[in-house]
Amino acid sequence: MTDAALLTLDAGTSGGRAAIFDVMGRQLAVAAAAWDYETPPDAAPWGRAFDAGRFWGILTALTRQALAQANIPADAVAAVSVTSQRGGLVILDATGAPLYAGPIQDLRGVFQAAALEETWGERLYAISGHRPALIFAPARLRWFAEQQPELFRRFHTLLTISDWLTFCLSGVRGTEPSAAADTQLFDIREAAWSAELMNSLALPQALFPPVRVTGVIVGEVTATAAAQMGLRPGTPVVMGGADTQMGLLGLGVTAPGQVGILAGWSMPLQQVIAAPLSGQGRLWVGGHVLPGRWVLEGNAGPAGRAVAWLAEVMFGRHDFAALEGLAASVGPGAGGALAFLGPQPMNAAEMGLAWGGLLMPLGADFIGVERPHLARAALENIAFAARANLDLIVEVSRAPATQVAVGGGLTRSRVWTQMLADVLGQPVRVSALPDASSRGAAVSAAVGAGFYPDLTAAAAAMSREDMSIDPTRVAVAEYLDQYERWQQAREQLETMSRIIG
Repeated sequence: MTDAALLTLDAGTSGGRAAIFDVMGRQLAVAAAAWDYETPPDAAPWGRAFDAGRFWGILTALTRQALAQANIPADAVAAVSVTSQRGGLVILDATGAPLYAGPIQDLRGVFQAAALEETWGERLYAISGHRPALIFAPARLRWFAEQQPELFRRFHTLLTISDWLTFCLSGVRGTEPSAAADTQLFDIREAAWSAELMNSLALPQALFPPVRVTGVIVGEVTATAAAQMGLRPGTPVVMGGADTQMGLLGLGVTAPGQVGILAGWSMPLQQVIAAPLSGQGRLWVGGHVLPGRWVLEGNAGPAGRAVAWLAEVMFGRHDFAALEGLAASVGPGAGGALAFLGPQPMNAAEMGLAWGGLLMPLGADFIGVERPHLARAALENIAFAARANLDLIVEVSRAPATQVAVGGGLTRSRVWTQMLADVLGQPVRVSALPDASSRGAAVSAAVGAGFYPDLTAAAAAMSREDMSIDPTRVAVAEYLDQYERWQQAREQLETMSRIIG
């Protein structure tokens, strides 16, 4: 189609990434680096924050690396778009300097959240589709108002992390529905900031930026940003969005009924819906990056994180290939063993509070459980958790999953993706590129640059190389019984936990 390139920036939970794509969705280069968070002394022990300038410096350096790796000149970049972890915030002063930067893990407002849940919990959920208050913006803002009122009075613009990346590139302050929904201050039905919540929580409306649309040009790369990144000043900056919804876009999940699973460090599942249904207090409801589309979300919790932990325990290093090899050496059902490690069915009221993990082989053949059984049982646990969340989503939406697509780091494992298809009992479309969120940002950039008429057309064209995995009949039958045993054991463990706790 063209030799033009598209640049994407991704500020993830565990690190940053800069990637270069062509207009067909093929990744030409990628540079990544890990990062971590600080615990501010005045917000200990639950507070988390990051140095916005340091994170931006990491991303600018990664951009230069990716451009060098792709061996393309700056003027070959037709547009740049962004994505990021959800729930994180960067709050600017009037000059654009960051006064606060924190991830969703910033739980400094734990006591303020308890008060919000008691007085406003149901209304917060009804309007925003999100809870618990502990992990969202209102609790943190109330903490600042109470604990650091002088700093709070200087708060001028609240941005999500993806919004902040757009600001760093272009100097433009704005947001879009997929990221704004994860502040707990966005009216999902109106696709606008909630005036009711702002008034009820005594938050100034001027704090919240204009709402824009993913895939439109919002500005140009400034001279300062261009010098930092090795880009051409004036390169179009296209509105991006939250990483999970951008992952849906990268997977081509755009039509009502379709489901996307992002099996990365955590494992959110989202079904596209045509109207903002009630999540019944059991699921999140948010905005898709597509106008007139919403998402119903379950989240199985720390999938990739649990696998990394188990690999460290078993091999002394993060060796997923070795873990996968062990899992592949035994058949479906893991010799009767069940594992509970991280991923579980979602409980919207407790989201973010109980993402722990328990590894517990169970069953009649407990004495015969060996390392390969344990490895397979752990991977099967992730697939079972995906099934449980998908079943809940379908129950609440009352709409079948017309297609299931999966992206994220776990898709590098053919053992696990086949396992997922077998556990779900239906074909699974697997992304040719694990980093579906960055590809979603490339879809956005391609539309903004004029290569496609809209996001739906671009998403379909740029995900053509994805493959479909069909379930295996024998394994499907085996997993029906194993899944029921897993559900029964999980419920027993939850009952025991409530009695003990």
